[in-house]
Amino acid sequence: MKIDIMAEIILWSVFAIIILILLIAVVAVFVLKKKKGRAEVGPDYRTFFFMGLSWLCIGAPLMFIYNEFFNGLAVMGVIFTTVGAANIKKWKKRPFTKNQKISWVLVFTAMMVLVAFVWYIKAFF
Repeated sequence: MKIDIMAEIILWSVFAIIILILLIAVVAVFVLKKKKGRAEVGPDYRTFFFMGLSWLCIGAPLMFIYNEFFNGLAVMGVIFTTVGAANIKKWKKRPFTKNQKISWVLVFTAMMVLVAFVWYIKAFF
C-alpha cells in the first residue's frame, strides 16, 4: 500500500515539474517576442510601492490570524514597498484619476472585508 502511494506521489510530482517547465517556456517565448519590437523600459517603482502595500495589507493580518501561513505574502509586501519607497525619485509622475482613487478605495475595502471574514470564520468555527 505504501509503495503505491509513493509511486503516485512521485508520478504527480514529475507531472507537476513538467507542467511548470512548459509554463515557464511558454512565458519566456511570449516575453522574448514582445521585447524584440519595443525600446527598453525600466521598472515602475510606483507600481511596486502600491503593489507592496496591497500585499502587506492582506498578508499582515492573515499572518497573525493563521500563525505563520501567510508570512510569505507579508514579507513580499514589505520587500515591494521598500523597493518602491527607496526609488521614490524614479517614480513615473502620473496623477491619480478619479476612477483610480475609487478603485483603490474599493480594493482596500474588499481586503479588509476579506480579512474580517476569515477572522470571523476562524474565531467561531
